[in-house]
Amino acid sequence: MDENVRILRLISFIARKQQSKISKMMTKYNLTAGEFPIYMAICNNKGFTQEQISEYVYVDKGFTARVLKSLEDKGYIYREKDEKDKRINHVYPTKLALSFHKEVSELLSDNNKSATKDFSLEEKLQFKEYLTKLDEALDEL
Repeated sequence: MDENVRILRLISFIARKQQSKISKMMTKYNLTAGEFPIYMAICNNKGFTQEQISEYVYVDKGFTARVLKSLEDKGYIYREKDEKDKRINHVYPTKLALSFHKEVSELLSDNNKSATKDFSLEEKLQFKEYLTKLDEALDEL
């Protein structure tokens, strides 16, 4: 097997394992694994448009639309029309969504710390650099 395939396969396994752990953590907040990244994007980037959210979390616009509808039904977001172009909606978190955002962010931070506890600071920085290079290479495909 090609070494590059093994690397990408391992990254895929790690991502699925992480998604499973996050999914379990998010049940307390009534968020699914698919909703969670969009919830975080909205809380961290108030006023993003649907298109900006899709680009930010690397998902298609249809998926984003379905998740936004679900988050809206749960009372986690609201939308405001753009003043210049009424076809564009800006998305904002509600007070309810923001009420647990800090707690969720801390859970993620703790999760990252646990996952990299055996890495030195230098190894973490180097690993992040390698992943960034890989991400950029995949963008060029």
